[in-house]
Amino acid sequence: MSGSTVVVLVFDAMTPEQAVALHAGDSRLYRYRKGGLAQMTRDHSLAEEAGFKNRKGLPRVFRGMVTRGVGIRENLALEETAVEARESDLFILCSDGLTGMVSDKRLRKLLRMNEEASLKELARTLVAEANESGGDDNISVILVRVGPLKPVAAETIS
Repeated sequence: MSGSTVVVLVFDAMTPEQAVALHAGDSRLYRYRKGGLAQMTRDHSLAEEAGFKNRKGLPRVFRGMVTRGVGIRENLALEETAVEARESDLFILCSDGLTGMVSDKRLRKLLRMNEEASLKELARTLVAEANESGGDDNISVILVRVGPLKPVAAETIS
């Protein structure tokens, strides 16, 4: 049975420096902050559960196997991961089409080299890099740059 993966980032309107990642499968959320790259989610994959840091160490038939995903079981339990956000953070939500082709080290280098690029230009650069590296899977990239963190105004009337 095959399934799809999902990764979502939800910010708290009242406490904007707090967010939550919801995910299933091997799509990932990364946070790029001050030149450092951190993977915020863990893969729900056979490779991860078997302890392989590089899925290329697995036989090809097992490389893309996810252990949790949309459509695998009737009910889906998304993993929730608390995420701290700061002004100027860049969040990368991406499919394994990017991470399977572009190492974390190369991804960090591309982000550093393109810090002044628009989000659209940066996303195109990341997708192009994955394609140039073989592009053997669908490549999805969503970039979110955090602006000034201000709570949403709220009023209570009794």
